[in-house]
Formats: sequence, structure tokens, C-alpha cells
Amino acid sequence: MPRTKPKVPLPVVLILVSFLCPTEFSLYIAGLRLPPHRLALLLLFPIAIARLVVSPDQRIRGFDILFILYGLWTFGVYGMHSGQEGFVYGGSLALEALGGYFVARAFVRTTDQLRATMRASILAIVAAMLIALPETLLGQIFTHDLLRQITGYHHPIGIETRLGLTRAYGTFDHPIHYGTFCAALLALFWYAENRATNRKINAGTLTFATFLGLSSAPMLCLG
Repeated sequence: MPRTKPKVPLPVVLILVSFLCPTEFSLYIAGLRLPPHRLALLLLFPIAIARLVVSPDQRIRGFDILFILYGLWTFGVYGMHSGQEGFVYGGSLALEALGGYFVARAFVRTTDQLRATMRASILAIVAAMLIALPETLLGQIFTHDLLRQITGYHHPIGIETRLGLTRAYGTFDHPIHYGTFCAALLALFWYAENRATNRKINAGTLTFATFLGLSSAPMLCLG
């Protein structure tokens, strides 16, 4: 019988989808803005920790403790220097770092799960690219313009051009965020792929997707 492809872990799917959800779908609680990806991490973080604690084949290791201490240090340092605003910002940074790390730590455990996660990631990047491409070519930020009319929330955007093309936002808060999402996994896709043809296809896809944001930082990430 042919071997079936392993399924993508559901928490990974949820996080990828949440990154593609625009900021207009944020939830506001007591004056705090919780964009979709933070909501997903808030939900999944305790589940991932519980899975590591109770699963017989997993356990909290020394490097996990160090990462938790890093998160606490981030939260404390920003709070000490900037008060309540610093606690909010530091807490957001700590949640995104710890949440993403522990979800991967708990749910991406095998080579097959990693490859399934990579397939889902490249699909998410292609989806982001297809949304961004019309903005780059036609000079209008379609997603945020449309959602402003639907939700009434005005996300600050600006039409910026470089090389005669418009910097695309896609569903992200800023072209830098869009470009970073597309560029961040290039090294993983390059070195985890054994076939030279697939390696070049993946690299070309990520590079083209990143270019649509016309942002130097993500391009340097590719370099």
C-alpha cells in the first residue's frame, strides 16, 4: 500500500491561519488589542505546556526552562523601564516567543510532522503572495481598504513605491511583517529538501513572495 502523507498538526494549522488573518479581526479586552495570532497563541500555549508535562514520551528540559526565563526577563525588563505600557509590550513579545516555541516543541515531534508543517507553511506563503501580488502591481492596498469598509476599523496604511512598484501589505500590518513571514523559513526549506529541483522551486517561491513587500529587512533575511 502507498504510504499516506502525515497530517499537519492542527495547532500548526491554527497558527498559520491566524497569521494570515488581518488585524481588523483583532479582539479588544480591557483596552488591550489581541490580534488573531496572539489569540491563537494564548489558546495553544497552556495546551502545549500541559502536553509536555503529562505525555510519557516528553518532558520539560533544561533548554525549555532557559526559554521560559528569557520570556520572563523580556516581560520584566520592558515593564521596569516603561511601566504599564512596557508590561503590555514585553508581555506581547514574551507570548509570541514562548507560544510559538512551545507549540512547535509539543506538536512537531517527528521528521514526518516537520515535513507536513513545511508543506502547510509553503501553502500559507503562496496564499499570502497571491493576496499581495495585485497590490504590488496595481498600487492599491486592497485587503485593508476592503476590511475598513466592512469593519469600520481604520488600520494606518500608506502607498509607498520602490522600483516603480507598490509595497504590498497583503493581510499583514506592514510590508515588513509580510516580507518577514515569507522570508523567515528559507534556510529550513533549503536544507531540509533533498531534491535540488524542489529546493530551487521553494527558494524561488519564497524569494518572489518576499520581493512583493519591497522591504530591505526581509530581503537581507534571505541573504
